[in-house]
This record gives sequence, structure tokens and C-alpha cells, in this order.
Amino acid sequence: MKKVMKGILLFGFLVVISACTQERTQLSESDTELAIQQEQSAEERDINQVEKLPAQSNGRIVNEERKIAYQAHVDIIVNDFQAAEKKIKQAVTNIEGYIVSSDVHRSENELSGTITVKVPQEKFEPFLTEIKELSYEVMNENIHGDDVTEEYVDLTARLKAKQDVRKKLETFLEDANTTKDLLAVSEQLGNVQEEIEQLEGRLNVLKNQTDFSSVTLSMTEQNLKIGELGSKEQNTWTRAKQLLVSTVNGLIAAASNVVVVLIGLSPIIVPLGIIVFGVWLYRKRRKKDQ
Repeated sequence: MKKVMKGILLFGFLVVISACTQERTQLSESDTELAIQQEQSAEERDINQVEKLPAQSNGRIVNEERKIAYQAHVDIIVNDFQAAEKKIKQAVTNIEGYIVSSDVHRSENELSGTITVKVPQEKFEPFLTEIKELSYEVMNENIHGDDVTEEYVDLTARLKAKQDVRKKLETFLEDANTTKDLLAVSEQLGNVQEEIEQLEGRLNVLKNQTDFSSVTLSMTEQNLKIGELGSKEQNTWTRAKQLLVSTVNGLIAAASNVVVVLIGLSPIIVPLGIIVFGVWLYRKRRKKDQ
């Protein structure tokens, strides 16, 4: 009887040890998953707090340097297009800006073009003043600013939270003991890294827009010279030359039209002329005979 009791106790002891071992193994495999879930929950809490930052920090943002993206469009008339274009490009170089695009149009009566440049924000207003001083007349000026302060603060806080999560996941990756844990952490780390790159890309765009203001300049060359004593009217000599040129051009155009008509109608005009000449010659001879 004692042997039977000892056997039962030994069997029960072995069953308990086996169950404890299996439980520890299951707990070990779930440690990483639980840690990842905790990190995801912490990340969600950080994101929720970040979404409230602009509303809770309005007073603080007002006192800090605001992030404003300025854009300007200016239409001007110049006396010498090429000279003005050269001076504008030199002015952009002097303030360490850069040219985004340059487009020139040449027509029969005028030379015009559009230049888009990026200039440091602190040089934005002085640059506009210099442009207007180079012009003969400013036809239109439009300045617009987009306040991106709240978006910039929001993205910066989100980026900080994602970077913290990345550091913790990298620690989990070093401590991973099984292939399953390694794959799970690597997947989460890849997703976080992708989100970090997207946030950094958007922040770089906003930084460029706020650090460098955009100026689009439309220029048209003024063909009519400025009159004496600062008058914008043409002087007499210029008007006389224009009238002379117009008259000569009109006469040349009329003569050209006549030649075109004669050549185009020559298959009809030549036979008709021969017939008319023959009739005239016949009548002249009849008069002599009489």
C-alpha cells in the first residue's frame, strides 16, 4: 500500500513540474509580444497627447517664432529686359538665394518673361524693394503668407514620439531569443522607421518653405521710351518715326498685294489682255481704211 501511495505522489509531482515548465515556456514566448503591445499602447497615448498640443499650446506658440511660408507675385515693366534680368539674378546670388525657373517669351512687339526664385525669409522684403526699384512701373503685386506653426509643432512632437519608440524596439531586438520574437520586433521596427522618414520628409518641406520665401516675377519690356521731363508719353521724334515706318510698311504691303493678285490671276488676265489688244488693233485699222 505504501508503494502505491509513493507511486501516486511521484506521478503527481512529475505532472506538476511538467505543467510549470510548459507555463514558463509560454510566458517566455509571450514576453516580447506583450512588450510590443505595451509599446504600441504607449505610442498611441503619445500620439493622442500630441494631437492636443496645438490647442493646448496656443499661448506658447504665439510667444515663439512662428513658421510662415511667404509667397509673392510681382508684375513689372522694365526699359531693358536683359539688363533687368541680369541685375535680378545677381541680386538673388548676393543674398544666397537660388533660381527655381526662368522663362523668356519674345514676340513681334515685346520681350517678356517669368522668373521664379527662392530667397532667405529675412531678405524677402528688401529683395522685393530692390525689384521695384529696377522697374519702370509696377503693374501688380500680391503677397501671401501661410502660417504652418501648428503643423510644424505637431510634426516635431510626433517625430520625437516615434524616435523614442524606435529606440525601445531596437532594445527589444537585441534581447530577442527566438526567431518568432526577432521577426515580430523587426516588422514593428520597419513600420516605425517608415513613419519616421515620412515625418522627416514633411518637416523638411515645411522648413524649406519657411526658411526660403518664393517670389515669382513677371517682366515685360517697355518698347516706348520715356519722354522728356519724366513724362511717360512718347516724344515728337519717336511718334514721327513710328508714323513714317507705318506708312512705308503700308505702301509695301499694298504693292505686295497687287503683285500677288496679278500673278495669281495671270492665267485669266493674259488671255483677256491679248483679246482686248486684238480688238483695239482691229478697230484702229478699220478707222484708217475708212
